Amino acid sequence: MENQELIDGKSPADHDNLIAHEKSARLFIEAENFFSALNELAKCEEIIHEFSTQGITPDPEYAMATLYNMAYCYFKVGCVDKAISYLEACLCPREHPVWNRLSEEEIMGYIKKSKYMCQINLQAAALYCQMGNHEDSLNKNQDAVFIANSLVEATAKVYKFHICAYQYKKSKEYSEKQIALYSLAQRSIPTLKILLEFIKNGKLPDCDSPSIKTLLGIKNVPDWVNNFTVGNILDLKPMNVDNLKRRGKLHNEFSKDALFSKISFVCLSLYNTAIEIRHLRMNTSVSSDLNACADLFMQRAYKLSSLFFPTNSAFGNYINNGSLRRSPTKLRSIPEETDESQKSSPVKLPLIRELSKKKLSIPKPMRGSKTERILPPSEKNNNLLANVALQRQLSELFEKLETGKIKVKKVRQKSLENRQRNLTPYDRSPLKITDTSNSSVA
Repeated sequence: MENQELIDGKSPADHDNLIAHEKSARLFIEAENFFSALNELAKCEEIIHEFSTQGITPDPEYAMATLYNMAYCYFKVGCVDKAISYLEACLCPREHPVWNRLSEEEIMGYIKKSKYMCQINLQAAALYCQMGNHEDSLNKNQDAVFIANSLVEATAKVYKFHICAYQYKKSKEYSEKQIALYSLAQRSIPTLKILLEFIKNGKLPDCDSPSIKTLLGIKNVPDWVNNFTVGNILDLKPMNVDNLKRRGKLHNEFSKDALFSKISFVCLSLYNTAIEIRHLRMNTSVSSDLNACADLFMQRAYKLSSLFFPTNSAFGNYINNGSLRRSPTKLRSIPEETDESQKSSPVKLPLIRELSKKKLSIPKPMRGSKTERILPPSEKNNNLLANVALQRQLSELFEKLETGKIKVKKVRQKSLENRQRNLTPYDRSPLKITDTSNSSVA
């Protein structure tokens, strides 16, 4: 029976109650009776909590569906803060998988879970932005960028499993289905290579080249791509336990639909991250590195959407118009509280991996030049004390000159010219000042 296969060690009555309340909540959601659905989901939450207190691991699919559907119902009744809290409960901490140590089944499970985690992070970020909390929204979007990139890497690893299983098969007789699946995996190679190169250093081929689109097989995109919108990712929808339990097949990850779905995650997470950084820039002060990342992420989102999504599609039009509307040249016209000396012309942005390692350095000015060095407050205070001491010494020196306690001797012009090359600008003076305050005045 299904209830006996869900969780080992729990009584059948608990299984039946959990399943019954979940199905009842699903019916209330379909009827848009969200308050009754919340009551049923609260009972599911109590049962799952009892399992946890007894040391029994609850079914992850039922726990996930319960928490997410509660977030959906709270959002529908206008309680956005509670919706965010339940979305946060659905999320798992970042995972840093070591691909060489994972089996094919473990990688497939990681891909399935990461798709939901990436979408929920983007949805939580959108709600945080709606509430005006741009810092938490930025954190969720950054998590979505990390998960979306890991999805592409996991797909490349699954491809290796698929090809190895095909090549090292003992029997070299392949059915038509196996040959078709092998061809499907082979057609995904150009797209996977381009995506991996894009994740590594942000480089993409020429988007307008027809040969590239033919190579990638995106000259004629599926119909759903043209109708695909940002709302398909960001809008909260009821979650079905049956869909969570359905196991995906290996070859489905190489299909054009699956690749477009992962590309949309990468593109939208980059775009939203750039938007949230610019929200913070208008409200608070942000670091120069973070400010540069905003322009970099926006450029990457624009290039990726231009390559894979048609310009007349809803998703591609949204990213393209948003990047043009918030282009770096227009954003620089926004007044900021910075000194005129710190303003600089637009430069080519470095890569992300170089940006984190590269330290900003200010070249030291030549002695005697008018270039002012920008110093931190602590160094400014030290220089101020040094200047005060220098002014005191100069005043004493001028006082001695007036009283005649200092003799001024001329230096021979010939010896001066011989030493001219090795002297600094401050030393190239035809006069030599000698302090004779302690000796008798001639």
